[in-house]
Amino acid sequence: KQCQSLASPAAEFLTTPIGEGCRLLGTLAKREFKLIDASNPKKGVEMKYSDGDQCDQGNKRSVTIKFECNQQMGGLGDFKSVDGQGTCDYVYHYQTQYGSKMSSRMFCPLANF
Repeated sequence: KQCQSLASPAAEFLTTPIGEGCRLLGTLAKREFKLIDASNPKKGVEMKYSDGDQCDQGNKRSVTIKFECNQQMGGLGDFKSVDGQGTCDYVYHYQTQYGSKMSSRMFCPLANF
């Protein structure tokens, strides 16, 4: 889905009393992919998109998606929670059995998630 005529990996779509709209939470040009905890790779990986729409006090919106290891999860996993709603920085927690597999086979699918 496009937001503001742009293809965005992270957008928030809103319905308000005055109509519908959207906010860019981040862009593909500003993305970062790393371990959640460099001292413990089994915790999983995270992807952060930044340089989204203007927020408060000159800050720009961003979103981090944490793929947290949970070997008990079947299929692709399960969305667990979101932190920071209504702020400039959102954090989505997604538990999956694939978050801990540190191989190029796993990075490619997550990079395109």
